[in-house]
Amino acid sequence: MENEKKQHNLTLEGRSRLLLTGIKDVGAFNESEIRAVLSEGGRVTVSGEKMQISAFDKNTGDLRLTGKVNTIKYFDLSAPSPRRFFK
Repeated sequence: MENEKKQHNLTLEGRSRLLLTGIKDVGAFNESEIRAVLSEGGRVTVSGEKMQISAFDKNTGDLRLTGKVNTIKYFDLSAPSPRRFFK
């Protein structure tokens, strides 16, 4: 089950709470940016203010964040540039 690709979903509540599913690992984080690796390939970067990881379960792939979300960027490792959902 460790190598199984889990479906990725994103749930944003009022730009202050974010749930990401299908996360394989958290690469780096600080109060302004959190980088995560998707189990289905690629990366996602969440930028904002006073960002904190409230929970991360590597077994389920659920990552919960709090803080003010300003930008969510997806990086497809085979593509030349990031896909930006909103800013």
